[in-house]
Amino acid sequence: MKRRVAVLISGRGSNMVALIEAAATPDFPAEIAVVVANRADASGLEKARAHGVATEVIESRPFGADRAGFEAALSARLEAHGIELICLAGFMRLFTAQFTQTWQGRMLNVHPSLLPSFPGLDPHGQALRAGVKLSGATVHFVTAETDAGPIVMQEAVVVKDDDTTETLSARILEAEHRIYPQALRLLAEGRLAGRGWCLVWTRGALAPGSIDSRSIASQVKEPDMMLPNSPEGRDVAYQLHPYTNARAHQENGPLVIVRGEGPYVYDAAGRRYFEALSGLWCVALGFSEKRLMDAACRQMQTLPFGHSFTSRAHLPSIDLAEKLVSLAPSPMSKVFFTNSGSEANDTILKLIAYRSNALGEPRRKKVISRMRAYHGVTLASASLTGLPANHGSFDLPLPNHFHTGAPHFYREGELGESEEEFASRRAEELEALILREGPETIAAFFGEPVMGAGGVVVPPVTYWDRIQEVLRKYDILLVADEVICGFGRTGRMFGCETYAITPDVMVVSKQITSGYFPLSAILMNARMFEPIADETSRIGVLGHGFTAGGHPVGTAVALETIKIIEERDLVAHAARMGAYMQSRLAAFADHPLVGEVRGVGLIAALELVLDKKTRRAAATPGAIGTIANRLLVERGILTRNMADAVAICPALIVDQAQIDELVDGFKSMLEALPAAVVGLAPAELARSWKTACAVPVRPLDALCPPAGSNHAFLPRSLPTWGSRGTVSGPPSGPGDGDDPAVVDRQRDLAVFEPQRRLAE
Repeated sequence: MKRRVAVLISGRGSNMVALIEAAATPDFPAEIAVVVANRADASGLEKARAHGVATEVIESRPFGADRAGFEAALSARLEAHGIELICLAGFMRLFTAQFTQTWQGRMLNVHPSLLPSFPGLDPHGQALRAGVKLSGATVHFVTAETDAGPIVMQEAVVVKDDDTTETLSARILEAEHRIYPQALRLLAEGRLAGRGWCLVWTRGALAPGSIDSRSIASQVKEPDMMLPNSPEGRDVAYQLHPYTNARAHQENGPLVIVRGEGPYVYDAAGRRYFEALSGLWCVALGFSEKRLMDAACRQMQTLPFGHSFTSRAHLPSIDLAEKLVSLAPSPMSKVFFTNSGSEANDTILKLIAYRSNALGEPRRKKVISRMRAYHGVTLASASLTGLPANHGSFDLPLPNHFHTGAPHFYREGELGESEEEFASRRAEELEALILREGPETIAAFFGEPVMGAGGVVVPPVTYWDRIQEVLRKYDILLVADEVICGFGRTGRMFGCETYAITPDVMVVSKQITSGYFPLSAILMNARMFEPIADETSRIGVLGHGFTAGGHPVGTAVALETIKIIEERDLVAHAARMGAYMQSRLAAFADHPLVGEVRGVGLIAALELVLDKKTRRAAATPGAIGTIANRLLVERGILTRNMADAVAICPALIVDQAQIDELVDGFKSMLEALPAAVVGLAPAELARSWKTACAVPVRPLDALCPPAGSNHAFLPRSLPTWGSRGTVSGPPSGPGDGDDPAVVDRQRDLAVFEPQRRLAE
């Protein structure tokens, strides 16, 4: 007779579905009698019932305020069903000591990463690692891979309460068997039954007898301690993620990517995803360019480290500096190497102050960037960035940082205004800010040719012409942040070429190494360099630099990256494929939830709205974009939404068939989107979507973003700033409060325009 097993799950319940399907096979060693679900989706419960599994849903969270009450109710339910074993199928936080003692020896942690061990999923067992350690004895399973990929069990060792060990069997499983059902069979047969025994899964080819059982036993201390062994579990236990809601991450866990090939990446379950954002706007040559790996390996073998302090140099950095100066769209004099775009922009701010002092202009220290700009996350570069999430609770921006309006005509153009008129207005606003602060105090203006993280904002016609006129008029340096645009992204080698920008300083990173090695570079013209050089002579040193700046491996990889881009003519290829991609995306402009399709070259975005006429999005900025992003992940596409703009930025090597695949995935997402967001809009809009999209409209509450959604640019309320800044959109005119389009515009401006620096 099969043992009765309960499955405890949380979240969407996809892991439970896999368990239910496995339990439906005749040779499964246990009967799943009860599914105790915490916020499980309806599809999982329906599938459980379809297989004849008794289901019971508990809505409260096991690690909430009433955890003891939940656990008491849970134990009662499980005992009533005669449960002998609990499978923790999902990332469940720690239970109380009382609960774990009650169920000691009858708990098996099965993280979602373990589920691919079922037939038909993840034949390579890439993510087979999950476990629990409780007080008392421990069972340690050691696994390995054959050359062909299947997982085999090499050894199972029981660490008993008296710290003696017993080897149950060598090679319990053959290569064709799956570990999870076999391990559960051992429990079902009672071979591992006993006080305090549980399973610890470990991946790695350890020889029999190599396990230090005493060290394992010594780690087992607290009766309520769960030590994660899955990649997902260990990630949640030990890592703080950037641009992530840490509490939501603790509950939901990560998507673990294990390998890449071309423009695709694969998760721990072997599922393929189209990396539609090239990682983070950076993997120009795809995820498997062997020439870059070989370049790194050769340099590692030749000179694995070298620095450029105190007049030292090495060949890769010399060659790369020369190459970058030769590629620059306007005359440049010198290159300074850093490790990231943030470090580069931070360094430029220091060098600007250094230069102003050298010129005898100590008041010229103020800098201007734009609302929605992204220039990094260090204290100084984050102050340049114009996004609320990068300022709120960080006590930023720092003094002397000012922000003018973003060049987003769709969102910030006035009624009846042409693109040229909008560009002129933005230039006039910049000039007004300069005059208010005093031209003699403004040192530099920072701008991305095309804004990236601010929502892929493509500048309108004449915008950069008018901005440069103002900067030249007041002798203000222009810093072009080419971190995303550089090396072919816009269909030219640099975004400055695409928009006829003549910068004094350029910042490059990301695609310079195709993301294979951290590296960034600052290119500066003589106007920038010469005063700095004079000041180093006066002081005796340039007191700035980074240990890994201009690292020989990174610069060698960058040289090979540029060589490949030139040899394969990838800039022209990006222009051709970009034109094709933009033409295909343009077909979405008529979709009732697409407000704007924008882009240039191989970078684009879809701006999602609930009402095209008023350009209104949901009450919570980013709600629609977050849902769209989830729908894309379900369709095997990884990208990123910046509020309600979903970005597209494939590798430069992408071909036409792959663009078709990508665009078709977006089409499928848009077909599902009206049903997914119907709860966010009035009923009359939902009816119009149904007619326009010809798809059934039904509420999908599970897809709506929860409180604390894992989204970097999703403020739950308007940000507040220090006494030196304010948050506001343009002042309302007479009657504006009655116009929903104006109200919506003001809301968007309040969210995306972090502050308008006022004169003290």
